[in-house]
Amino acid sequence: MSTPLPAPETTLDRFARIVAASVRVPVERVTADARLDELGADSLDIVEIALDAENEFSVLMPEHSILEIAREELGQGVVEHEGTLTGTGKALLRARLPWLTDEDVAGEVPVARALAWFMRVETWVALIDRLMAESPAVCSRCGHALEQGSPGQLRCAACGATHDLVTGDEVNRQWVREFMARHGDAPPRTAT
Repeated sequence: MSTPLPAPETTLDRFARIVAASVRVPVERVTADARLDELGADSLDIVEIALDAENEFSVLMPEHSILEIAREELGQGVVEHEGTLTGTGKALLRARLPWLTDEDVAGEVPVARALAWFMRVETWVALIDRLMAESPAVCSRCGHALEQGSPGQLRCAACGATHDLVTGDEVNRQWVREFMARHGDAPPRTAT
């Protein structure tokens, strides 16, 4: 009888180790629905976690939240007004954070509450997965696999070619544009 192969490590498994090491908690506490701040991460820990994630996954994490990018792309008052999410802001976050429920976005949603959603481990894992999907896997010059090179680049071990990584801000900016192209001025209805 053969021994089954261990399941491949998931992004969550790898990210959980990063978080656990940074905030010095047992890795078992770093679950998908855990929040980094509730695990004890302060602002310096968040920076360390982001840098460690960049190294572990060969990605460039965004410097700005999706709300900040949406504000830049769409203008003031479109995703939030007077510290509260608008209908467009709620629809945008529901599309970006699929674990959100109608109840989460019902009524007035303060931006501060929405920003806390970005502290959830599953939000970080989804972002990392999205960034890895946008990163090249093979060399465009010779077709061989790429490996981590200098910061912000992947390198081909076969031919030495370097490939720039797309930044998290670029991925978020493109996503906001695509969201608005699909939904225009009338985003999907959300609970109010």
